[in-house]
Amino acid sequence: MFFFNMKYNYNGDKNMFKIAVKEALNYTRPLATGFYYFDKKLIQGLSTLIVLNENGDILTTANTASLFKLQDDLRDTYPAIIDELKNLKGRKLQKTLDSYGIKEDTLIDILNVIIDIAENPGKVNIIKHDYLNMAIIKFSNPEKVLVKNFPKFNGNYEIGESTCTLGFAFPEYSAFTYNEEEKHLQSEFKIMNFPTFPVASIITRNIFDAKENISMIELSNPIEIGMEGAPILNTKGEILGLAIGNKQTGNRALSYGITTNEITKFLKENNIKYEEVKNEK
Repeated sequence: MFFFNMKYNYNGDKNMFKIAVKEALNYTRPLATGFYYFDKKLIQGLSTLIVLNENGDILTTANTASLFKLQDDLRDTYPAIIDELKNLKGRKLQKTLDSYGIKEDTLIDILNVIIDIAENPGKVNIIKHDYLNMAIIKFSNPEKVLVKNFPKFNGNYEIGESTCTLGFAFPEYSAFTYNEEEKHLQSEFKIMNFPTFPVASIITRNIFDAKENISMIELSNPIEIGMEGAPILNTKGEILGLAIGNKQTGNRALSYGITTNEITKFLKENNIKYEEVKNEK
């Protein structure tokens, strides 16, 4: 596990969301992921994680959490295949590639590095929601959790309410190299800049999910790549939802997220500690 001092940059309406940004920086962290392809192309990406409590439990999207299983699956599969291929040439090589379904753009390895959450966290356990794009990441036995202040979830929102989605975008780091001998990616952080990026929006409407429950909200502005899993905040810095992506409506790109009410229900079902704002009725 690697730990670095993070450099944060943010723009936008500093008056309206100054408190929100300050609060979210306490518990919002990046996941750096390297993607390595058969043609030796290396892509370095970012995702956003929300640290929930002193145990280091994490809330993010199911898509992001799936990267950890994908890492294990690829490392169980491709080193032996790469060994098999190294002495083959010509038609025999192509026949073997075809038998495995390997093309130049085949992903053969990834490496996930969680930044500044826990020292020696141990094995990662993933709990996915039954059908929504939401998951919990739990560490088996972290020695020390580095995050000290945690989010407050507010299930009360209104259409037209101002929000700020704060996540990680525009990755500015050089982190991964491929070790040919070991046949996997390794992390060598040379440039370490993980800027946060706020996107101000208003809540435009409620969204029904596949089971016809109102579990999501739509926001007036799209988020950037890397902000999947980011908190959707009100002006007080309380979480109203979890950003999960963008959608095209007519000629306009919008973002959407899972509501706090669905998030806290999921956390309760899995005995995850969190703090909730008690709204007066």
